[in-house]
Amino acid sequence: MLQLAQRLRLDLADALAGHRELLTHFLEALAGEADICSSGYGCHMLPINVPMDRMRNKCMAPFKMQERDVDLFILEELYSDTGFANWLAAQVGIDGADFLKAEHSVSAKVNAKWGETDVLVYFDKAGTRIAVLIEDKISARFADAQCDRYHERANELVGEGLAAEYKLVLIAPNTYLSSVPKSDTWHCQLAIDDIASWFAQKNGSHANWRASALRSCLENVSKITSASKIEVKSFSEDFSNFLRGNAPEFSHDPTGDAYGLSVKWADRPTGFSIFWKVSQDLVDLEIMGDHRSRIGILKDKVGLVDRSKASTGMLGIPVKTASWGQPLSEQLDVVSEVVAACQRLRLIALEIAAMP
Repeated sequence: MLQLAQRLRLDLADALAGHRELLTHFLEALAGEADICSSGYGCHMLPINVPMDRMRNKCMAPFKMQERDVDLFILEELYSDTGFANWLAAQVGIDGADFLKAEHSVSAKVNAKWGETDVLVYFDKAGTRIAVLIEDKISARFADAQCDRYHERANELVGEGLAAEYKLVLIAPNTYLSSVPKSDTWHCQLAIDDIASWFAQKNGSHANWRASALRSCLENVSKITSASKIEVKSFSEDFSNFLRGNAPEFSHDPTGDAYGLSVKWADRPTGFSIFWKVSQDLVDLEIMGDHRSRIGILKDKVGLVDRSKASTGMLGIPVKTASWGQPLSEQLDVVSEVVAACQRLRLIALEIAAMP
């Protein structure tokens, strides 16, 4: 557990001293993170043969905040004694509410559809139990009707008697929040920029590190959205070389197209394409022609985001955030997820193509 705490940069001794019950809840909430490599979660899941020198680069890569890191960031701060829980309650509109407990990556099936709440928090205000469901974004696109599905899961919690009221919170960079559809009824849209500013006003190394990590995250988002053609082309060439040496079943022609890096394979059926959409944190399988109507009868869609449009079927798998301007050798954790996503989407393409 000490190694886990160090990986997550948790100041447990200071933040949780004297809060034995909260510490118990916190460690239970982190149970899903037990299988984490000390150098970064997901290291044990590398699906490809990565040379040791590249693995060393991966394990020594600078910390770069991903959406899961934001989940754990929020979770730790809620259980700490920094005042973050009180500040969050005020931002949500329940000023004065007492923090009860929180957990992350909470999956639930409502109306025959599985969905996940990034962070689920319970507060009590004057005897009323309030559930706060948090969705955090860095640059990934929304899933289909994501806000509506959050409402469905929240109403289910109220129906089960787990809460009397609920609030939906979207946490994302300011630049992201500016593009959120007006039809989405989040009760609170909280900018990562504001969270960084809150920590910047605090004293101590803990607050300084938090503010620095969040600002670095915002800088990476800015780099992704403003990448130059030279950076995109260089990244594309490095990705092509990586596939050639580590995942030869796939190939990429380095065109420098920021729309997405196309991934090809030998037995690719007509009408199917895979793109790593770096700026959207997604690997998409695009399906043209009559095949797109068969998406609905796929047996296994767990972990897939159906983003189909009228003319194109589109199944996506979320991956970590990558940066056009950062050397690919420092982002092998992201590339490993991309290759794993391509492997699964390739099988799905073959399954759909074989359907009568």
